[in-house]
Amino acid sequence: MNKNIFDFKFTGFTREELDDILAQSTNIVQFFDRFAMANLQKLGGQRFIEKTPPHVLKISFLMKHFPNAQIVNIYRDGRDCYCSAQHHPNVVQGRSAKRYAHFWKKCIRARVDVGSDRRILDIKYEDLTANPERHVTEIMHFLGEAYDPRLIDPSYYSKNKSINSKKSYLQKLAQPIKSASQGRWKTELSAADITQFHHIAAKELTSLGYL
Repeated sequence: MNKNIFDFKFTGFTREELDDILAQSTNIVQFFDRFAMANLQKLGGQRFIEKTPPHVLKISFLMKHFPNAQIVNIYRDGRDCYCSAQHHPNVVQGRSAKRYAHFWKKCIRARVDVGSDRRILDIKYEDLTANPERHVTEIMHFLGEAYDPRLIDPSYYSKNKSINSKKSYLQKLAQPIKSASQGRWKTELSAADITQFHHIAAKELTSLGYL
């Protein structure tokens, strides 16, 4: 049985409102456009930000159908990504090193295959966490927006209910950006997992400077 991708809940919208947006749309691109505009009208703001990491796999589609979109691609050492994924219930690929290595490799390849494009800004996670002010300034410049120091101040931006969650993968939202999780794979992964990850994704790790 196929899953209805439009059957989802979103804070601030009733089922009837979502159904109305769907009724006005003939395809998923129109639906997303109308949904994004409805968000801005209802919640305020000038930009709609979508931050689902696996959407990098659809980057070619997104660039084709949303030509005015700006994409900030943040990439990270796949071995550290796997360490985090193991503790995130919604990342099913994190259940094994083999499965996650293939997934991470696929994500990296999807971005590489697109090539250079002025609509895409690539940011290395390790650089961002080591010097957040510099790289958030770079991101804001790319977006054509002014940098404000409050952008990296968790006491200012982390005001949503997620920061009070008991879920471990959400608690860092209320903490300052820091590089403490860099290289965690060296102590958290078994020798067998590291070997398997390297066997699958050594080329990608090397091209990004991680090997």
